[in-house]
Amino acid sequence: MLNGHDSGGTTRNGSAAASIDVVCIGETLLDLLPSRTGRRLRDASSFNPSLGGSPANTSVWLSRLGVRSALVTRIGDDEFGAICMRELQDAGVDTRGVQQDPKLKTGLCFLQIDAAGERSFFSYRTETAEVRFGPDDIDETLIANAKVVHLCPTPMKLPAGRAAILHAAELAKSHGAMVSADCNLRPKHWSSMEDAASAGWDLARMSDILKLNEEEAQLIVGNLPPLDAARRLMEAGPKLVVVTLGSEGAVWVTHDDHGHVAAPRVDAVDATGCGDAWVAGLLARLNDTEDLQSDRVRDAIQEANRLGAAVATVYGATTPIETWPQRVGV
Repeated sequence: MLNGHDSGGTTRNGSAAASIDVVCIGETLLDLLPSRTGRRLRDASSFNPSLGGSPANTSVWLSRLGVRSALVTRIGDDEFGAICMRELQDAGVDTRGVQQDPKLKTGLCFLQIDAAGERSFFSYRTETAEVRFGPDDIDETLIANAKVVHLCPTPMKLPAGRAAILHAAELAKSHGAMVSADCNLRPKHWSSMEDAASAGWDLARMSDILKLNEEEAQLIVGNLPPLDAARRLMEAGPKLVVVTLGSEGAVWVTHDDHGHVAAPRVDAVDATGCGDAWVAGLLARLNDTEDLQSDRVRDAIQEANRLGAAVATVYGATTPIETWPQRVGV
């Protein structure tokens, strides 16, 4: 028996839920960050717990931007899972789709952050609740009342997780929701580079909006320049493909146009969660319409660049930033 949580509306077996702007689907874990950056983990004297996992981080930032967000995921019914639930609910995320497994633990990820803000990950996730994430965890009631369903590929490394993501995409299409996907492919999580690339192509075929960084684009389509890689991925069916370029901003392609949007310059201290916040900034502008005219796309990517850059100025993926526009000169 799993524990379902309700932050407003119905349970999984209840009546129709209130509408949701964006449902994020995928992994959740607990990040453990050393209390000081720029040193090796072996030299850390203490660690700070923080919500982790790309879709979880994105759901938090969406809620903070005033977007009604929900998360569908699987964590342990343990102390680490309780921290994750508290952070999600404190941020206003709808947690009805969060399932807590009483038999398996919440995954952990220790981060080592160098002086430039770049990260190394040391994860403990092989025998955790996320490995049981499957189609039965997908809450159709949430999807049926969503404008956008946002997918992440990490569950696709296992057969049940792949089936769950495919099922979520099919439900989204059947209920008329737009599908967004963040490739977020970390090769070490996959049995082979070919499997990771295959998951990327699957996401491209499922999605209306596809976001990936330059390294992920090259993993999927080969050694092409970012704009050419985006055009190649458009052939799979998305309406918009965005390749992020870190401090250089992002390039984008639709069926009618393409472009580049520069990113603001900031003093980065931690790159953790920048891409997840970036997606939230994009979907906060594009979740209410399928209008992908050039001006609207540029505005949305500019907002995404600003939020992603702001998150790089603080320690942790979901640290609240009340003054984030001022941090990037908005």
